[in-house]
Amino acid sequence: MPIEQEKRKKHIARLPITTYPDFEVKTDEIAVSIPIFHSPVDSGLTDFDARRIKEVHAKGAIWTALSLLNNTDFSDHNVGIYFHVEDTISDIAAEAFHAFNVPEKFIRVMTIENQIPSPPGMNFPQYGKKYMFLEDDALAPERWLMMDSDAFVCKTGQKFQWYPCFSAFQNPSALNCVPQAYTGEGYEWWVEGVCRGAGIAFDPNRPLEEQEKEALAILEVPPEKMVLGPTEDDSRYYTCTQMLVLPTAHKLAAYIKRNFRKVHCDEFMLNVWQGMHKEVSFLPNKIGGLPKFSFETQYIERDKSLDADGYIAHIFPDDRIEQTRVDEYWDDFYHALLPSEPVSTVSPDAYCGVGEKLAQSTSDKQRAGMHQYGTFYDLIFDAIAMRQGRPLRLLEIGVSKYGTGSLKAFQELEIISEVVAIDVEPYIGTSADHTTFYQIDAYQHSTIDMLKEKHDPFDIIIDDGSHDVAHQSFFLEHYGQLLAEGGQLICEDVDNDDTFKQLCHEHNAYGLDLFVNRPEKKWGDTHNDRILIKNKQHPPTPLDKGGQEQQTPLDKGGQEQQTPLDKGGQEQQTPLDKGGQEQQTPLDKGGYGGLGEKQQRYAIYKPTSEKLTLHAFGIPYAATDPNFNTCAYVQRVWKFCKIMHNLGHNVIHYGHEKSTAICSEHVTVTDDDVLKKSYGTADYKVVPDQRRDDHAFNVFNENAAREVRTRAKQNDFVLAFYGWGHKQACNQLADLPVYIVEPSIGYTDCFAKYRIHQSNGNMNFDRGMAWWAFKLEQRFPPNDEYPYLQHVHDVGRHNNRSMNDPSWNTFVIPNFYDLEHFEYSEQKDDYMLFLGRIHRCKGIEIAFRLAEYTNTPLVVAGQGDINTLDLKIPKQVEYVGIADVATRSKLYAKAIATVCPSMYLEPGLGVHVETNFAGTPPITTNWGAPMELLRHGINGYRCHSFDQFVWALENVDRIDPKTCRHHALQFSNEKASINYHEVFHTILQNDQDNWWNVNPDRTNLDWLATDMTEAEIHARIAEISSRLSAD
Repeated sequence: MPIEQEKRKKHIARLPITTYPDFEVKTDEIAVSIPIFHSPVDSGLTDFDARRIKEVHAKGAIWTALSLLNNTDFSDHNVGIYFHVEDTISDIAAEAFHAFNVPEKFIRVMTIENQIPSPPGMNFPQYGKKYMFLEDDALAPERWLMMDSDAFVCKTGQKFQWYPCFSAFQNPSALNCVPQAYTGEGYEWWVEGVCRGAGIAFDPNRPLEEQEKEALAILEVPPEKMVLGPTEDDSRYYTCTQMLVLPTAHKLAAYIKRNFRKVHCDEFMLNVWQGMHKEVSFLPNKIGGLPKFSFETQYIERDKSLDADGYIAHIFPDDRIEQTRVDEYWDDFYHALLPSEPVSTVSPDAYCGVGEKLAQSTSDKQRAGMHQYGTFYDLIFDAIAMRQGRPLRLLEIGVSKYGTGSLKAFQELEIISEVVAIDVEPYIGTSADHTTFYQIDAYQHSTIDMLKEKHDPFDIIIDDGSHDVAHQSFFLEHYGQLLAEGGQLICEDVDNDDTFKQLCHEHNAYGLDLFVNRPEKKWGDTHNDRILIKNKQHPPTPLDKGGQEQQTPLDKGGQEQQTPLDKGGQEQQTPLDKGGQEQQTPLDKGGYGGLGEKQQRYAIYKPTSEKLTLHAFGIPYAATDPNFNTCAYVQRVWKFCKIMHNLGHNVIHYGHEKSTAICSEHVTVTDDDVLKKSYGTADYKVVPDQRRDDHAFNVFNENAAREVRTRAKQNDFVLAFYGWGHKQACNQLADLPVYIVEPSIGYTDCFAKYRIHQSNGNMNFDRGMAWWAFKLEQRFPPNDEYPYLQHVHDVGRHNNRSMNDPSWNTFVIPNFYDLEHFEYSEQKDDYMLFLGRIHRCKGIEIAFRLAEYTNTPLVVAGQGDINTLDLKIPKQVEYVGIADVATRSKLYAKAIATVCPSMYLEPGLGVHVETNFAGTPPITTNWGAPMELLRHGINGYRCHSFDQFVWALENVDRIDPKTCRHHALQFSNEKASINYHEVFHTILQNDQDNWWNVNPDRTNLDWLATDMTEAEIHARIAEISSRLSAD
């Protein structure tokens, strides 16, 4: 059954088809009813949809039953679990029952006699039909347990022992049943719900109490027992009936039987009855506690350590419209539905020993001085085997390098039923009967097609092949089509941190950095202990004819459906302290609060000197030189030294002996011998394979810290341009009275107290990460109980902040560029330009399609191989290779537009600014840095669909080249020097108990200006330089 169209219950549509067990019913003390019924308005609040009957309601009902059989003792007591299906849709649901081989004796087709149709204006499902089981006279259990078709009993430990308790119920019991006050908007919600419970349409223009009285009368409430109007006492209730125990002899059963044909919201029918009789109990209290997780985020953020205790998963979207996070919890959810005790043809002993087998082989996966993957593979094989409930099929790429290696180990495991191996080199070992070896290139589509034709889907596919980044990307993107449901891709030996993060982001993967298991690892060891994991992916949401993702319909009023507020109808508030005040974040001297505790009055602030000493750290793996133009970090340090030295500050640069930084003093802290020892050569033009703990970084940081100590004075600034790559040196300087600043952040995991980001988007991302670390540490404080969170806490110590903390020590200064490097031209040729890394993440496919559709020549320039993209290259495309500064200038100047549709949250994206310097507008995406760098319709266009990209290209002549050039001036080197000057002095003032003090000599706030002319910028620089020279 296709699942692509489902949005609201994707986790159900994704559930696999399996065989439903046949068993004999041996008890009438309790029976289970799981209803499937027709309603003009579906539970997804859309019109009736036969597809959802099969793919969501019927399949969900079957898996709800399986969750009871797997995770409760109902199966041990042969409790009857029945599917009550309304006759009008029985033929639709039958397709699902047939696919699962559900025995007919459990399928109860019901005809609802004398049904009352929905009144006009009733845009709500007919949930009263859930109680049609009360008219199933052929079954006579003493009590019913009614389960919704999307309420799953989940557990990872021993089964619930529910039968003795459930079979003893004499009164009804619901999953939720609590007193509830309904005031304000909450009272309107109550009246609307009671009207739905009575089967009448709610009219927001009629008096509420009038409608409430009418509805209560229909629901058999005597006039003397009616409670009308808002109340703050417990006379009204709030119930949830996803799980309801109903003794058949109880008066509530008779009440429901009289009323259910007209009911639309059954929970409000029960609310009304409970208000009169107060006999429905709170079910979780009866069975020892049973949490229910509803919203996706709530489920993801649950305490997973308690999964063995069990819960109800009744999951729907955070916005009640579309689930967006299924991949984050699918494995947890599916595993918790399966039998708590594995049932399989595989012996229990087969679930362990993978690591031991690998250690006994010649493989490098588990060997002293090499990888330590044994425990990882023990856990992975164990989890997948338990999930699949059968022996596994395995495919591994790369098996020939280490002799008989891992292939021999995998062949000897009882848990593996089929092994397929691929390598470009011959395999020297022996292949078992259940093993197939192919000497072939794994990274070709033809190989995937061959495997798909000759083999059943695999449960585990391992890439231990070339370890080339392009090949690993190919593996993660394409090999998922060979996975069975519940299967996983495992990509070993990812090269470095940046590649690790890039592949995670681009391929929706997650991973493990196992270097913590390698304390003995030395430089030069090429075993990169980073593993990426990717679950089987399902097809994306189909595009409609306009190329847009199909949207979930809005509610009948045309509004986006809203997530309910808290029970009082109010947004949840920040907790109050014991005195009834909102809890405040303490303000420490110079900390994130930073206002200064000692300041008691306003005063005059005048800096003793405007001239600053700036200790700028170069990049450990390269000389600070403009010709090393493949590294943005190197370029940034070089430009910074130049602009701040020219402004008049004392700039001391620490770096490679061949650095050409323009500065007051250069201090050599590394040389070619260090680079050769670290990377094998010092003669490279691209960033080498490096790590921030390698020899080059260690030498650089040790020497830089020592040299700074001999020069630093109070109130100097130490500038860590490479973030954590400079942290080792900064740690050694922490006792000095200096300001340690990360001056140009376009990355994650910052550490310094003082931070300057390249964009507001990057700053806000950092704040979001800080808030996450703050909440995580509150929930899981650092201790031995959570050792796997230690790295998170290590980072969190530097990036752990409440969202309520102000950001006085966090700033934004965009990346900056040399105006003289870019030719300005108003005369354009007939081509558009793509300039950037040759990768899908940069949106090159959109550029290709745009060129093809509009028949516009496209010049492509940048680092990478255009032929490895696995994309059709249109005839309009010309690739010119890597462009140096001069070439970039000419390409920008003559292009009608520069297309740069980055697919991810760009922290800076300098192409936007560079092309504006040339008078050429960029056409880009509508997220990340472009939101700040590009004023839509003024100096370029931001787009959110292919249609918009086409329009933008066809209307580039509306953009004035002079306006582009003017906008780019705000990102010039000169403007950046003004910004840095102001930020450094702001840090000084805020940190010296002077936050409340005022500088009477201030004449402007130009550092935040976004519309300065070139003349204004130069005049401001001249003013600052004059004062600095006087110092």
